[in-house]
Amino acid sequence: MITIKQTTDAAFLADLNKEVQEHHHKMYPEIFRPFVKEEVEKAIKKMLSGRDARAYVAYDGETPVGYALIFISRFNQNAFQVARSAMQVDQFAVLSAHRKKGVGQALMKHLEKVAKEEKITRLDLNHWTKNDEAREFFGKNGFGYYNERMFKEI
Repeated sequence: MITIKQTTDAAFLADLNKEVQEHHHKMYPEIFRPFVKEEVEKAIKKMLSGRDARAYVAYDGETPVGYALIFISRFNQNAFQVARSAMQVDQFAVLSAHRKKGVGQALMKHLEKVAKEEKITRLDLNHWTKNDEAREFFGKNGFGYYNERMFKEI
């Protein structure tokens, strides 16, 4: 059975991040650095120090198998946009040995529950273009595109 627990343990989250960071580095070495635990731990600790940042870990029994790091954002109305709130899913990962077993579904359902408790009706996230597995998973979970980034090397 998959259970989800909140954590503030940056070292633990850094360990869970290793596979994801190495995957991103392999896909985009011009953007992502190789995993260095001390640096990732420090970065996650800083991220979690924010008032509206949270991390959740998925467990299969006693084994940690995935995690999500989220930010809750509340925007005031301005001349360009209406007031709104959103949960930004900054990091979402299921360790490769535990994929296709309902872990991602359980983690996503938990994030939706947290969003509802916070009276948030929108989850935002992004994924890297080469990450076909992420695109497929998020699409199957009802996410759609509303903004696309482009780039040009010069």
